[in-house]
Amino acid sequence: MRRLCYGILSVLLTLTFVSVLMAQEYAGSETCKTCHGDIYDTFIKTGHPHKITKIDGAPPVFPEGTSPGVPNPPADITWNDVSYIIGGFGWKARFMDSEGYILTGDSIRQYNLAKSYLGLEAHWIGYDPKEAPRKPYTCGSCHTTGWVATGENGPHQDSLPGIYGTWAEPGVRCEACHGPAKDHANDPNNIKPPKTENCSDCHIRGDVNQIDATGGTMVKHHEQYEELIASPHKSFKCGTCHEPHKSTIYDMGGFKGEDQTCKTCHSSMEIKIADMADLKCYTCHMPLAGKSADAITINYKGGTVGKGDLHSHIFRITKDTTWQFITDDGKYVRKDADGKAYLTMDFACLTCRTDESMSWAAANAEAVHGTGTAIPIAPKTVPDNFALKQNYPNPFNPTTTIEFDLPQATRLKLSIYTMDGRLVRTLMDQKMPAGAHHITISAEGLASGVYIYALQSKNFSASKKMIVLR
Repeated sequence: MRRLCYGILSVLLTLTFVSVLMAQEYAGSETCKTCHGDIYDTFIKTGHPHKITKIDGAPPVFPEGTSPGVPNPPADITWNDVSYIIGGFGWKARFMDSEGYILTGDSIRQYNLAKSYLGLEAHWIGYDPKEAPRKPYTCGSCHTTGWVATGENGPHQDSLPGIYGTWAEPGVRCEACHGPAKDHANDPNNIKPPKTENCSDCHIRGDVNQIDATGGTMVKHHEQYEELIASPHKSFKCGTCHEPHKSTIYDMGGFKGEDQTCKTCHSSMEIKIADMADLKCYTCHMPLAGKSADAITINYKGGTVGKGDLHSHIFRITKDTTWQFITDDGKYVRKDADGKAYLTMDFACLTCRTDESMSWAAANAEAVHGTGTAIPIAPKTVPDNFALKQNYPNPFNPTTTIEFDLPQATRLKLSIYTMDGRLVRTLMDQKMPAGAHHITISAEGLASGVYIYALQSKNFSASKKMIVLR
């Protein structure tokens, strides 16, 4: 009898909760804008409101000064065949067909935006080929405002059968974080929307106590919260370091800056190694150890390490050269018995110090902040002549390394072209110091075939062939 009473009470509470939710109404971000225009003007330049964008026969348009956008749909369709685009701001874009299904397949299904810090031009790759040619859209809880999951039988947003749910607004808009606000809009002085931080609702992936990995070396995207709670800053709110209404990319001020974050607690920490003095705290403690769309492989003396397109939020660096960043099964970032995760020194040091080794990094670690004695860095030999060397391995898949020598500091461009001269990817376009250099590139987005890679500077130009073999 008691169990029956508890069961009835549980059902009644659930129904009451659902009815309260259904009774709440969304005002829409344009309504919020009427009173909160300044906040709206910065917020609209973040990626959140553009997580999903309706397409009306033309490319999506992003705010000036932000994403360069997605110029073309997949090559086998037109914009008239696309109902919505997922993303397109900062990292990547995926496409929903005219019925609302996400297009999948082993090529031309995901558009990765250019990432100069990885030496990558914009390019196409596949997306979820095991689900080819398409799959239903079920991602609205983190892509939309007011998402209600409905399943295969609907109702469906815009009556598109591939969208297994409905929403109040596409994209993560004001009320996705502050809740339905029509009552507040009608009575702003007496009814206030909540301001509780809820970033962790979306910046997780699966089990919050596990940090998922990909490719054997990287953290998967949307893992920032799992990383944070495995870090020394597990008690922090995201807003401790981030301005919630500003983008962290495109120089929009989303990161509050070291003076308002790291240095408020670590004011006594200084970088004591002279040639590292200009580095920021996040250079070493928040390396690019995560992957949303792209990652490359960096070769250093004695090993390799991945470099991705997202900053780590683990912060803690271990000097233990035997610690393995990824678990033996390759699925997760390793934690110790206390639930702590650690960045290894290949991520923290050797993506920049490629001529050095893990043992060098371990020996120098204590000296960075002045508690040990630095080991001098061996001077580099300056080459006598310009040179572009043959990539290795060649043919290659998935990665290859290109080496080149510079006898003097110069601005250079290193690019990949098809055999008929079409630019495929610009790997580097910047000033480089004199010395022997190398860059590791990925075959991702390159079809099988022969390509030309060319080095151009004021005083030198050369090119060589390389072969992608899948």
